[in-house]
Amino acid sequence: MKLVKDFYNAIAEGYDKEYETTYMQLYNEITWSNLKRFLPKKKNAVVLITDSQTRDLMNN
Repeated sequence: MKLVKDFYNAIAEGYDKEYETTYMQLYNEITWSNLKRFLPKKKNAVVLITDSQTRDLMNN
């Protein structure tokens, strides 16, 4: 377990930068355009977010 923890600690500082590339911006745009049709129309609806990325879907 220590090996896994050490690995993620080593990459943590630059991890979010990987999602700032043009490819990932396009990926996120396509993902959102497909997901929006499944979201409730009511603004106060409760939605469980199971996003594996650090922040992208939560900020849209």
